[in-house]
Amino acid sequence: MRRFAVVALAAAVSAFVLIAAGGLVRATDSGLGCPDWPLCFGKWMPPADLHAWIEHAHRLIAGVLVVPLIGVLLVMTLSSRQRRKDRPLLVAVVVAAVLVVAQALLGAAVVLARLSADLVAAHLAMALSVLAALVFVAERARNGPMPQGNMPAPAHLALITTLVVFTQMLVGSWVTGSHAGLAYADFPLMDGRLVPHMTRQDQAVQFAHRAMSVLVLVMVVWVTIAVWRAAADAVARRLAVALVTLTAVQLVLGWLNVMWRLSALSVVPHLAVGTAMFAVAQLMVLRLRRAVPVPERTVVASAQGV
Repeated sequence: MRRFAVVALAAAVSAFVLIAAGGLVRATDSGLGCPDWPLCFGKWMPPADLHAWIEHAHRLIAGVLVVPLIGVLLVMTLSSRQRRKDRPLLVAVVVAAVLVVAQALLGAAVVLARLSADLVAAHLAMALSVLAALVFVAERARNGPMPQGNMPAPAHLALITTLVVFTQMLVGSWVTGSHAGLAYADFPLMDGRLVPHMTRQDQAVQFAHRAMSVLVLVMVVWVTIAVWRAAADAVARRLAVALVTLTAVQLVLGWLNVMWRLSALSVVPHLAVGTAMFAVAQLMVLRLRRAVPVPERTVVASAQGV
């Protein structure tokens, strides 16, 4: 099981790296560095152009790291009777395998549609879904099946927080696809106002992204307080602290995006930290789920040798 857990962790890390590399593609306007797919200017080797090589590197990470690792996971799962009997694990691995293929095809559609904003957002949504499936597999491979019992209240709150972060990531992708990153040149106010006048679509999209950031902050603080009050599990508490820290860093990076006029030095970390927030929030859900106490009937039955 240890080898399987290592491969699962490697796959999850590679998926994270792939998303961060996608941020570099977007920050450098290299999305059309290779205007065709899967070739680049009709060849397997791109020309001596920086944008072409950035886009090509993004494709290489997917083709050389993510896809093979998920393929190995699938083979290792199907070849083990124990892992085949673990239905949630099997489903997660199969879902990751299916989604990574769909992700590649969607990447082709993004290029052929000339970076359509809705397809760019869908591309990120699918990438995050692949990451979520791999994080689930890696956590389960390391710690085994979940215990029986109902989810505690902090776990429900952590799940909602995870979904809010996921939604904010997609809104951020829509900001990029709509070229709305600098719709307002100040931060945290917008044209000097808390609720600005919005006469253009890019302004509305940027306002939605900033409003969502407030919701994310509220949810993160709320779930952190709930975990520290209700959960005695030290790992869950550390994950909550990590989530708060990442959120603070993310707010600073959002400010730097405006101050630095969408420099790659802030845009790429902004996407990477947002992705890390999503993964940490998911891990917190899983950890809190494991902290569920074993039902009394199960304890009694175990003591009686049933």
